[in-house]
Amino acid sequence: PVAHATAKAGIWVSPTLTVYSGIARQVDDIDSVLKRPEMKYLPAWISANFQPANNTYIKRFKKETAKGFFVRADLLSKLVKGFRDAGVRMLAGTDTPVPSVVPGFSLHDELRELVAAGLTPFEALQTATANPAEFLRTDKFGIISVGKTADLILLEGDPLTDVVNTS
Repeated sequence: PVAHATAKAGIWVSPTLTVYSGIARQVDDIDSVLKRPEMKYLPAWISANFQPANNTYIKRFKKETAKGFFVRADLLSKLVKGFRDAGVRMLAGTDTPVPSVVPGFSLHDELRELVAAGLTPFEALQTATANPAEFLRTDKFGIISVGKTADLILLEGDPLTDVVNTS
């Protein structure tokens, strides 16, 4: 299968689930996407590209195609689960600022989608911390350890219990 071949070849994957599901959501109902609370934090030059008149997805795809995008987004989630089960190394990615992907929020969306796809919260967090450091072949960051560079935050809830707690 593809997943085992990908793992065997040592290929890293950045699924960008939030991008693909975002395409489906905005083709289906752009108004609800634009009403999300985080949209108020967008700079005007990014927000302008999310609007229907400038939105590349709204221009290219008709509302009737949304169902197909949702089906493909579900398939992509299943593929991520297969990659995980096969031992494929993954990196969190969001392709921000493509339409519907809000900088500063999109990584949290991606972590939630990775967990929904079958990764544990710990594995999802690794895609945004230790895995990028390993991929970049640096030992300066990525884990909390003496001598490493790190930015730490205090959270009210345990993200290993529920990755939503990173938000």
